[in-house]
Amino acid sequence: MNISSEAIDTPPNITVNNSRLFLVLFLGVLAAIGPFVMDLYLPALPSVVTYFDTSMPTVQLSLTSCMVGLAVGQLIIGPLSDKYGRKMPLLICIGIFALSGIGIVMAENMQSLISFRFLQGISSAGGVVIARAAAADLYEGPEMARFFALLMSVNGVAPIIAPVIGSLLLEITDWRGVFVFQAGLGILLFMACLRFQESLSINKRHDGEIVSSYMNYLAIMKNGPFMLLTGVLSFMTAGLVAYIAASPFIFQEHYQLSSMAFSLIFSFNAAGFALGAYIASKLSQKAGVKFGIISSVIVGVALYILVMTNGSLWLVEICLFAYGFNYGVLAPGASSLAIAMERKYAGSASAVAGFFPFLMGALVSPLVGIGDSFVSTGFIMFISTVLTFLTWLFARKNI
Repeated sequence: MNISSEAIDTPPNITVNNSRLFLVLFLGVLAAIGPFVMDLYLPALPSVVTYFDTSMPTVQLSLTSCMVGLAVGQLIIGPLSDKYGRKMPLLICIGIFALSGIGIVMAENMQSLISFRFLQGISSAGGVVIARAAAADLYEGPEMARFFALLMSVNGVAPIIAPVIGSLLLEITDWRGVFVFQAGLGILLFMACLRFQESLSINKRHDGEIVSSYMNYLAIMKNGPFMLLTGVLSFMTAGLVAYIAASPFIFQEHYQLSSMAFSLIFSFNAAGFALGAYIASKLSQKAGVKFGIISSVIVGVALYILVMTNGSLWLVEICLFAYGFNYGVLAPGASSLAIAMERKYAGSASAVAGFFPFLMGALVSPLVGIGDSFVSTGFIMFISTVLTFLTWLFARKNI
């Protein structure tokens, strides 16, 4: 997606080094780094099963550990960025991310691989939580919602290209080459971060003890509307992660597609997410959330019927594309509405808003390996859309 430098207004407190285009691209890549490290790895899952002579559920634990790391890492890093600023914690996280990729390459068993994936998840969390917090530092109201939508558009490019890159890497190397690529990406991001100008001025940072920074979580989680919006994101994310975790086995084993065909379909579905995020930038926050939820319930019902009747590949594919599109429309508005409620502690609020969706994803990821992955995934996505809808019914009364 082509984003011109005029796509957003430059906030008044940005130095000349943080150009409009640089902010959108850099923060968008940071927000996407967590999903990217998972999606890049997806085409390699079957080969990892073979390499370590293990089972599908065991290999899926490497996805789960990364998701847990992404969830926990946000809770750790969010308050640190409120106290020490955004840039220094980000530099440390990106450095650890690069080193964890090297550790995975050197892993000799699944236990080591899963452990390094957990570390990779924690370090990736820095990019996710600080990207959202920096956006809240710089923008307010509708402008922040628009900026979030642009970040999601850039974010949506990651799952489009990640599985294709992963498949191409597997053509010239083995699964370890995927993580060499990730380590190299970490080095490039570290260099870009050196250019990033601090978005949180010293007078706006938390000035108490670091322990008191973490106590802000109690106040944030007592904010009912904020937590309900976080619940909307969490349940919707559960369905998305179920699809992501099971997709290589659904398309490559159930439908007998090649790894490249799977990657192209996965990328096409991810384009739906990017398109949805772009549409969200044209809608009000509430309108985007409402549309995404209602449409997702319809898709969830249709998908469940298809998996129970062993529906055709193309009908299932239409539903999966629509789910990603609806998520792209919903997520920017829900995120910006939630974080705007706790602007004073944007880093901690961003951490909470990210923790629960990733935690839900971590809980769901291994469940798709139970029984028939095709049926399990359809059931989980259906339930997630129903729970998303019910949570929104409570949330909308207070927004």
